[in-house]
Amino acid sequence: MKNNIWIACGGTGGHLYPGIAVAEVLISRGNQVRLIISKKPVDQSIMEEFPTIPTECIPMIGWPGWKSLKALLFFSAYLKTRRQLSALAAQEPPTLILAMGGFTSIVPLEIGNKLQVPCIIHESNVMPGKVTRLWADRVDRILVGWRETMDFLGEKKTQHTGTPLRHGLNRIQRTEAAKRLELDPHKKTVLLMGGSQGARSLNALMFDALPYFAKYRDQWQFIHITGPDDLEKGRHAYSPYGFSHKVFPYLHTIQDAYSLADLVISRAGAASLTEIAAFGLPSVLVPFPYAADDHQTHNARIFSDSGAALLCHQPERTPNARGAFATMIIDLMEDAARRKDMSSKAEKLFRGRAAEAVADVVEELHEMKTKAITVKV
Repeated sequence: MKNNIWIACGGTGGHLYPGIAVAEVLISRGNQVRLIISKKPVDQSIMEEFPTIPTECIPMIGWPGWKSLKALLFFSAYLKTRRQLSALAAQEPPTLILAMGGFTSIVPLEIGNKLQVPCIIHESNVMPGKVTRLWADRVDRILVGWRETMDFLGEKKTQHTGTPLRHGLNRIQRTEAAKRLELDPHKKTVLLMGGSQGARSLNALMFDALPYFAKYRDQWQFIHITGPDDLEKGRHAYSPYGFSHKVFPYLHTIQDAYSLADLVISRAGAASLTEIAAFGLPSVLVPFPYAADDHQTHNARIFSDSGAALLCHQPERTPNARGAFATMIIDLMEDAARRKDMSSKAEKLFRGRAAEAVADVVEELHEMKTKAITVKV
């Protein structure tokens, strides 16, 4: 029975990169894989890095809520996606569905259920998402990025694999990272990032804090990944204070930034946290306050409770709040011993070879299904 594995993983970099990581392992082992991704620019941009991996781009969008006028667009996109993937399944029937969560997972799981092929969900967040909760009783296995997720799902059908890390994320020498980024290897470096699509309110928080850092302009430098919407603001924000800085809408070679960073200020998406842990970086985590089920706060608490990060609930844009946030950053940047301790604790949260672990489960279930069919025949 020929393997034809669908990996539904689009919508955000946090869903897509782990899916790509698993796909690369499965392909290297001789499996046929197809990624199911969305039409969002973030998916299209990321896949330019991986032109040899087969993909199917679907019109599906995220659920906007019943009160939104976009609810009609959602159902229209859902029906179009059903027709598209049903036609694909008729031509090349999938033999297993791996869903990495998010809205691109819904229809592939439905088709897998209809065809009675093995279905697996990988849940990267501590708090299971809507797709995971909806399908938990109907899939063959649930793989989780954090052991604490089992508190919500139980241990039946659930396995802790960690979250797959994107290929090529390896630490390089600090001097080499600085050379690539055209920055100074001797200056302390703050990295701010808001996830694959940026975070405007987090950007604004940093822009507001810059005046408080002015006296450190000869000692600190900044790498700021703004997302596309705030790129111009970011490019102009640092110049008045004389900071060395690099501003990017998105950084494909994020390993360069991680290898140079002394402190990360970040949202608390599961994929970003996996990367922060992999590089053993101290961090200040500012969860997106409107994330579904406040899942980013649950993610961040794994790090803050272990002492690997400081959890900062997004402050209001008032002078007192700006000052408190800036003081938090200054205190950490001036305390090398504390950063070293946080770094050590972050490293302990990383579970390596997660992509291989997920691929092992995929092949195990595939083999079990194949044997079951052979016995029936």
